[in-house]
Amino acid sequence: NKPYSEVNNGLAGQSGPAIRDLARHNLEMWLNGPFEVTSLGGVSNGHEVYLREQMGAVLVGGVQAFHRATDPRRVAQQWAQDYVEAAA
Repeated sequence: NKPYSEVNNGLAGQSGPAIRDLARHNLEMWLNGPFEVTSLGGVSNGHEVYLREQMGAVLVGGVQAFHRATDPRRVAQQWAQDYVEAAA
């Protein structure tokens, strides 16, 4: 599994858990710069949101789980519960 696609000059690619480790690595790299960082990619639960915030991201986004969900509100509730558990 490559974290990128050779289609469209690499602008099309994978998402979700397949790129989680790469996204974390990129977050660490960007945190060394002068900008606040939003972390996206591979975020699939509230535990991951908490981890990325602890790493230094000012915002964390996850789209795929909500896009695929039949009940996005339930996903949000689960992520909130995961986040609270991770922060405890």
